[in-house]
Amino acid sequence: MRVFGVSVLVIAVLVLPISASAQVTNFSTDVATAIDRGLSWLDARGAFSNPSSAGEAAGLVALAILEKRVSADLRADAVGYMNSTPADQARIDRVMASIIGRAPGGNFYAYR
Repeated sequence: MRVFGVSVLVIAVLVLPISASAQVTNFSTDVATAIDRGLSWLDARGAFSNPSSAGEAAGLVALAILEKRVSADLRADAVGYMNSTPADQARIDRVMASIIGRAPGGNFYAYR
């Protein structure tokens, strides 16, 4: 009887789904706040403009928005373009226009 009870318990643990809980900590909240403040700082200095004040690092500026987390949860997914706010999408669009405008167009280009 005892073996039956243990086997039922083992099967239940293996079969039943285990829900993942959010991992929002003081540290993760501080990180999310720092990222938002950093993006605001970059925006105030024209990094999301066309032309971008970030120069050759304009792609990293756009990547900072794209990789921002949905929430302060440590397991949260990156926002990406589709889940960004309209203001962030406009920022990304301006940076991408700046990058595309700086790219050499129509000429042969070989790696240096």
